[in-house]
Amino acid sequence: MAQICLYFVFDHSSGDPYAARLQISMSKHYLESVFNPASVAVVCDEAYSNIGRQVLQNLKASDYQGAVYAVMPTGSGADESGHELLGSVADIGQPLELVVIAAKADAQPAILRQCGECK
Repeated sequence: MAQICLYFVFDHSSGDPYAARLQISMSKHYLESVFNPASVAVVCDEAYSNIGRQVLQNLKASDYQGAVYAVMPTGSGADESGHELLGSVADIGQPLELVVIAAKADAQPAILRQCGECK
């Protein structure tokens, strides 16, 4: 989804230190997927389940319209907010724009590998 980005470039070559010209860009900003993702996966382990739960509740409270996936390797069924718990990122089967990882440090490399393999 392309958006119009407006930004000012100060032009000091004219001699006026306050002169600026408006530039318009139609390209997608490189942080667009972070601040307005089309899909979010929240991956957490047992030790950090409260953090993952809070992120899911915040997404629901903010009326986020994109796809939300809850991933807990030891979980199954559904969480309190009604999201189906998936066993791994690979179970999503859809491209992801943002992944929130709330897990112990020793579990994070495997989660990141799964994210890299997710298409």
